[in-house]
Amino acid sequence: MRRGKVPIPMLDVLSVILLLMHLSEMATGGDNSGWADIFDRTIRKVEPQVLPLPEDCFLQQYPQRCDCIKTELECVEVNLHDVPQVSTNVTWLSLKSNEIKRLSDNIFSKYTHLQRLFLQNNSIQTISSQAFSGLYKLERLFLSENSISSLSPGVFSDLRNLWWL
Repeated sequence: MRRGKVPIPMLDVLSVILLLMHLSEMATGGDNSGWADIFDRTIRKVEPQVLPLPEDCFLQQYPQRCDCIKTELECVEVNLHDVPQVSTNVTWLSLKSNEIKRLSDNIFSKYTHLQRLFLQNNSIQTISSQAFSGLYKLERLFLSENSISSLSPGVFSDLRNLWWL
C-alpha cells in the first residue's frame, strides 16, 4: 500500500497579511509605503509544510502482518489458516492467497459494515449455511480459485446488497 505526501498550503495567510497591514497602518499613521517591505520580510520566511496523506488505520484490532489503511485491511499471502479477528468497523477485507479451508457459521457476522470481501486463492472447501450471516452491506464477494464442493441452501440469503459474486 502506498503512502504519499501532499503539500499543505500556508494556513490563514490572508489573516496574517491583513494583520500586518493593520499594524503597519497603526505604526506609520496611515502611511503604507513600508508595507511591501514588511510583507517581503515576513512572508518569505514562511514555507509550506509537507504532511503525509491521511492514510492512518482506523481499525484497533488486526494481525500485525496485515496492511491497514482507514477501515480497509489487506492480509494477502500471510499464511492465515483461519479468518482473523479484526475490528468490527472494517469495510474492506482481503484474505487472498492464504490457507483458509473452512468458513464456519457467523464467522463474519460482527463485520456489519463490510462492503467487500476477498477470499480468492485459498483452500476453502466448506462454507457453512450461516457463514455470511449479517453481511447486509456486502456488495462484492470474491470466492474464485478455491475448492468449494457444494453450497448449502440460503448461504447467500443475508447478502441483500451483493451485486458481484
